[in-house]
Amino acid sequence: DEEAVSSAAFAAMVSALGDEWSYYMSPSEYSAYKLYSANQYVGLGITFDKDVDTGGLKIIAVSDGTPADNAGLAAGDIITSIAGQDITDMTVGDARSFMNANLGESVALHVLKGGKDAADVNVNCEVIYNNPVTYKMLGGNVGYVQILNFQSGAAEQAIKAIETLLGQGALGFVFDVRMNPGGLLSELNTLLDYLLPSGTVYINGERVKWFSVAHARSLGVEAVYQDRALGVSQPLWRNLFAGRHIKTRFGLIDVKREREAAADIIAHLGLSGAGISPDTPAASLSGGERQGLAIGRAMYFKASVVILDEPTTALAVSEAEKVLDFMRLLKSEGRSVVVITHTIEHAHRVADRFVILSHGRVFGEWRKDELSEHDLFARLMEAER
Repeated sequence: DEEAVSSAAFAAMVSALGDEWSYYMSPSEYSAYKLYSANQYVGLGITFDKDVDTGGLKIIAVSDGTPADNAGLAAGDIITSIAGQDITDMTVGDARSFMNANLGESVALHVLKGGKDAADVNVNCEVIYNNPVTYKMLGGNVGYVQILNFQSGAAEQAIKAIETLLGQGALGFVFDVRMNPGGLLSELNTLLDYLLPSGTVYINGERVKWFSVAHARSLGVEAVYQDRALGVSQPLWRNLFAGRHIKTRFGLIDVKREREAAADIIAHLGLSGAGISPDTPAASLSGGERQGLAIGRAMYFKASVVILDEPTTALAVSEAEKVLDFMRLLKSEGRSVVVITHTIEHAHRVADRFVILSHGRVFGEWRKDELSEHDLFARLMEAER
């Protein structure tokens, strides 16, 4: 089987990278993934269980508008054969696998209607849209919206749910994303654009009319994320220039210049004394040093505004102190730093101005000489009441 051999070889090559975020998909897996990312699947649209008396698959429920529904199948019907193959001696798992393997444009089923009358049913299989949004009205005119993922179409369905609940008199909303594994950033952005009030953003006096990572960087804005912003199996010089490599005149990565620049950044951050070099794997760095490297990357690319998202979360005291020193270094070079944090002590030690956001609104804004650390904590508790 040439396809199986090739897939195994490709999977091994990707696995050898040692990157937890990289993996290989076979053609069939990729096709299934594309359906999943569109909130779709190919199937019949039924829930079933083993029928003790006949050994067939007894349909427990049929989803509205699915191929099974369109073919007239109903709860209580029992499937005894699929594509001419008797399934009464199969387990539920084997029968399900056999059914999935035989799903094409259509599938022939032998069915006992209502568990009694035999009939042959041909079901036209098709792509089924799986709506990831459910909603209902709770007490006190509070709308409840559950969003199971942010794959394709999720934002549109969530907005429809919100508008339906508003039409029913909703005065507030609860958005349940507890089981949501994520999805497409564009879907989340679309939903937030609908929910959040509009405003105008200016950077260095220039009005920002459109948003993207590349445009933000061109305006001198860099972000340092809370975690997983580095390829831990890659050397530091590759991490520093990932996505923004220095190129030779032939369009190839200029490894020599990148390693030299990486050495300068490491020295500027004061990391070289710890035995760290451009070829050191990122996995060898401590948590604080990893944040420092990300900050160094922002400094190299001339960022005038650096946004740090919970930079000291889950770090030991000594590692958190390193990150605070890196923030002070940014400030000493005349760069603006926006720190998003729940750690009052760290915020008060390095910041000049504090803004407390609560429930999507600005609760208050103060300069450092107006509040002690205790006062700042009290304001935060007051905002949460």
